[in-house]
Amino acid sequence: MFKNIRVWSVLSVILLAGILFQSYGLVAAQDDEAAKEIIEEINAWRIEEGLWPLKPNLVLEQMAIDQATFVLSQPNFPNDIHIDADGENPRERALDYEWPHYTLPGQIAIGENGANGSVGYAMNFWHESETHRNTTLNPAYREIGVAALPSEFGHFFLVVFGARPDVLPALIDPVSGTLYLANEQFEWADDFTAMQEVTQIRLFDSDGRPLSKDWLPWSETLTVPEGAGSTIFVLYSDGENEAMSMVNLSQDVALLPGSTTVVSEPPAEAAETDETREDQPPLEESTADPAVQESVVAATTVLDAEIRIAYSGDTLNIINISGEPLDMTGISLSGGGQTLPLEQFTRVADFSLVGIPNNHCVQARDSAVSGDVVLPNGCSWARSLLYMNSTDLFWSANDFTVERGQVVLATCSFSASVCEVDVP
Repeated sequence: MFKNIRVWSVLSVILLAGILFQSYGLVAAQDDEAAKEIIEEINAWRIEEGLWPLKPNLVLEQMAIDQATFVLSQPNFPNDIHIDADGENPRERALDYEWPHYTLPGQIAIGENGANGSVGYAMNFWHESETHRNTTLNPAYREIGVAALPSEFGHFFLVVFGARPDVLPALIDPVSGTLYLANEQFEWADDFTAMQEVTQIRLFDSDGRPLSKDWLPWSETLTVPEGAGSTIFVLYSDGENEAMSMVNLSQDVALLPGSTTVVSEPPAEAAETDETREDQPPLEESTADPAVQESVVAATTVLDAEIRIAYSGDTLNIINISGEPLDMTGISLSGGGQTLPLEQFTRVADFSLVGIPNNHCVQARDSAVSGDVVLPNGCSWARSLLYMNSTDLFWSANDFTVERGQVVLATCSFSASVCEVDVP
């Protein structure tokens, strides 16, 4: 008798768990293979329509998974699957995930499609729906994240499309050797002080050597030059602004039907060492000028300094000299009524300020300066180059402060050439 009671108790728990799983928020895990298949089909569709394929992005994927999880946790399928528990739409949610926007918060390149069923059903639904078709084929988008959560109809798919200022991915089709290049087509880019529509590009190998003699006109596809090596860099230009994209030819693969590699953004640079230097983006073919190095004299030597700022009339370099990866988030330079947040450098080159490797730097210089990048003493690799108007070079005529948040870390004299900073 008691054994039967125990059996029925166990069955009751199992049945109750099943009800809770379906109705009250216990949602199954992401199906990576199904998500990959959706990206492949979307990319094939975009290429057929003369558009570049989209690069997987982990932030967009997390946005999609979080929203899909919320939708499936509801007792009844919501009427609007794009509104979250706080009543926010995809563009509003993207701000919560710190997705970069253009001039105003509302000028953010984000779109979202959803479907409940098989991959074939979802793609057919999006093909036949004008709204979903326009979202999928919007030339403004360059990146993608997909949620594929099991549902009673197969999968609930939620696709988040996005683009970021100055981030122009390039992807390789290893079968044909075709390199797909993106462009800036977002409607609000014209009002933003960054990359506009790309008109020309240059290719470099992993050592910063040009793979083409001159600038090439932008086109949606290029053939990878012979002898390019394992990594190439694409320098995009609109005639005034420049942005760099790194392409690992074995990893940054355009996901198309039949492909086998799922590619997402690289891990944080905190895990990088000098041994992985070949994966760091060059800025033209860099050479160190001994004359420049010898002219640098530190005004102040700071014990256990972690950042060295080396500057002249037209150039400023911020270098990690800590001996280990350094978190530079939240740091800014201010002087002469100007403020230069280090986050500005990440808009020019796609990298993270978390874990900048030792002896790596970022450089700002007068836009009137031409020629190769000259690396300062202590910098083995420049991660980003920011061109500034001649009137905005605050360090050349004013003392300036180095700050993190509201805390002043150091005050640097414009008459010196080096300022060392301890970062708490």
